[in-house]
Amino acid sequence: MHNPRSLDDEKIDLQYPCAWEYRVIGETLEKLKVAVAEVFQTREFTFAGSNKSKGGKYFSAIVETEVESEPVRQELFEALKRHSAIKIVL
Repeated sequence: MHNPRSLDDEKIDLQYPCAWEYRVIGETLEKLKVAVAEVFQTREFTFAGSNKSKGGKYFSAIVETEVESEPVRQELFEALKRHSAIKIVL
């Protein structure tokens, strides 16, 4: 039986350091921006509001920062996921 590979199985071939974008989704853009600032602390980033859900309940934003290595990229992703104001990280 063939098991399809999940996205978790695929490695991204990146040259570090590099710019990386995270898309974050939450209830307001202001809460998202505060959450990202709390996670990134002194790390520089850009924050741009992106979309609003059809019902207006959720907002998304694109956050870009420079990452130094794969472990740092993954660590930031996990830290964003753990923040209570962020519902989804892509």
